[in-house]
Amino acid sequence: MWFRCDAYPEGIPQGIIESQVDHRKPYVGDHDLQFQQVRGLPVPPTFQMFDHPEIFTRAGERGRTPR
Repeated sequence: MWFRCDAYPEGIPQGIIESQVDHRKPYVGDHDLQFQQVRGLPVPPTFQMFDHPEIFTRAGERGRTPR
């Protein structure tokens, strides 16, 4: 399956899809476009992981993902 967006019209890099890259920051080939949160909507869990890596690391060590 191909995921596309304005930053990556030919397909979103696997590192972004797999949440290995925080695309709120510039990333190779993104045409100077990064993720921007829609006002009034909660922060997606993917970005909570980047904001609080210690929580997700500890939960991952126990074999589960925090809510």
